[in-house]
Amino acid sequence: MLNVSEVINDRYKITRIIDADGGMGQVWEAHDLRLSRKVAIKTVKERFIKENPQASTIFQDEAKLGASLIGHPNIVTVLDYGKISGNLVPYDFIVMEFVEGITANEFIKNYKVKIDSETYYRLCLLISWEICKAIKHSHDNNILHRDIKPSNIFLSKYGVTKIGDFGLARFIDAATRAHSVNQFKSAPYASPEQWSGQKHTRGVDKYQLGATLFELFTGEIPFNVPFLAQMNCHLNNTPNAPKDINNAISDDLSNLILKLLSKKATDRPALWQIYDVLCKELLGTYSMKLSVAEESKEVIYKINKITEFEKEALATKNPVSYSYLDFNECLSESLQLLLAGITKFSIQKKASSNQQNKQKIVTE
Repeated sequence: MLNVSEVINDRYKITRIIDADGGMGQVWEAHDLRLSRKVAIKTVKERFIKENPQASTIFQDEAKLGASLIGHPNIVTVLDYGKISGNLVPYDFIVMEFVEGITANEFIKNYKVKIDSETYYRLCLLISWEICKAIKHSHDNNILHRDIKPSNIFLSKYGVTKIGDFGLARFIDAATRAHSVNQFKSAPYASPEQWSGQKHTRGVDKYQLGATLFELFTGEIPFNVPFLAQMNCHLNNTPNAPKDINNAISDDLSNLILKLLSKKATDRPALWQIYDVLCKELLGTYSMKLSVAEESKEVIYKINKITEFEKEALATKNPVSYSYLDFNECLSESLQLLLAGITKFSIQKKASSNQQNKQKIVTE
């Protein structure tokens, strides 16, 4: 539909395509000529519009729903909506906040093998905590997502997790239009209700959250089988306990993830239950240890800018450590380090929390 360098509505200049194979359309990176900033633009595929007369209405619903969630730090912000006359048919577009960073899917595939198991586990706890906050906020506003999966979760370079693509969202009391699992390529995360064509409720988001957390913590999808076998597994089978795959996961968290994957929506726990378990796992004093002996001046500068480790301590090229009482600060800074290409660090949750918020940096 769009072309690089094309300007739409005299404001947004297309710079590159981000996702050519989205369920409903495509996602592009663009430059906002008025405010001089990067934005993401989502369009509806012409084929989808032809096949579904309601596509434009559905897409406009997405824009309105996304806009109603503006202000939450863990939800991608919708900035604008418009319609363009295309070559064949008019098509809609949504302008969204451009999140510089990676998806949770990329985080799992690229970083699970690069950092130690405890560091990875602690970062997953923070990501999961922020996902839960976003879903709870949308549910509190009677909005469903219906397509929660790692590729729709973004980790920004500022260490913040955001859920994007409310393309399937609907007001709960009006959720009557269904979309096939196959069409949106979300089989590993689809709930039994989606496979059987039932009305979507909050339980769909809970199940998809369970499948997403399962993969986040274990690196595996709940049922690692071909597409044609996915439906039977989600309707009839129980996955292995996450703790059996990753023994760093607590018993409580592992059990709740399995409960989120219950076949009956009424058996799935409330969001506050998973939120409480995540909070209990997160709360405490943390220590970050960095190895800088082989790092360049440019990397040392990045570390200093992200973590505020003192330049003098980093300049010694000895390992340095730092203690935090605020888990969010420690884990957020750790994500920022990863996204800046820095992996030679580790974080640990300390046994005692009766320490000062930030201790002085010590060299070892």
